[in-house]
Amino acid sequence: MAPAERLSRPHTFDDVAQTLHDFLKASPAVRHVPRIKLRQVAFDIAIVASGVRSGYLFDAFVLRDKRLSLKDFFSELLTLLRKSTAPLQDVVMLSDESSEQLFIISLPMVKGYYDPDIGGLSNSLSIWTSFIELQQSSAKISTPPPALASMLRAIVSDAGAQDPPVTALSLAEHEPRTIGDMVAFAACVLEFPVAYVPLVNPNGGAGAFLAGVALDVYECLLVPSEREDRSSVGDADHAMLKFSCPQTLGGDVPVLRPERVVERLVSRFGERVRAATSSYEVAVMHSVETMDRVAM
Repeated sequence: MAPAERLSRPHTFDDVAQTLHDFLKASPAVRHVPRIKLRQVAFDIAIVASGVRSGYLFDAFVLRDKRLSLKDFFSELLTLLRKSTAPLQDVVMLSDESSEQLFIISLPMVKGYYDPDIGGLSNSLSIWTSFIELQQSSAKISTPPPALASMLRAIVSDAGAQDPPVTALSLAEHEPRTIGDMVAFAACVLEFPVAYVPLVNPNGGAGAFLAGVALDVYECLLVPSEREDRSSVGDADHAMLKFSCPQTLGGDVPVLRPERVVERLVSRFGERVRAATSSYEVAVMHSVETMDRVAM
């Protein structure tokens, strides 16, 4: 089949995941990575490419060849596979040098979080996301950090109107950003309905956030459609996103009540998964946990 024919053929989620998995398995640069890890990465990128979620934070493996960066590796992957796999046309790698974080994003979806008409966050993002300010073990509902809108505006500006879009973007290094800005930004890109905004202790250091605090913990999974038992995580399930919310806020804020959070997750992601594939469905696990600290 000619490249043009392959590009014009409709691609399901399953097609995209298999194409990515085949590419990764054949790449000498990741020969040392276990096959199950490569499958997980292929699934996570396919989830973004299929419009199921707007972004994925990559942390699956490192490259042994120090002459090749992860940015270059994924840029090459996207450049090559865009020629034959239409859904990857809108997928972009977004890096932040200061935090060394690497995101795989759906550019149209992330651009939709910024409203140029008002110069701020879009209504869709504001409705979906609850921002929670953290000061060590205390938590309260807050407004979005001011830098969040400027970070999203920069992405929109840097991407421009190129068609197809660039394969790689970087967050501007010259703009000052706090840990709260980056944590909230990541939560928005990953589509968490809860975005923590941690504040640095003025006496030095960020401290241990939410230590000893009871948390509602949510895990949103892709599960094979034929599996009937959804009460626990199965071997074939794929963890799509996992986040937490202080239990006290879940009791005080209606939209953060566990039954409401589960309902919103199933509604939002279930509809998108049904549009992308008949092989998987969405299941949400909820538990209550107390930790020594919550990683930001």
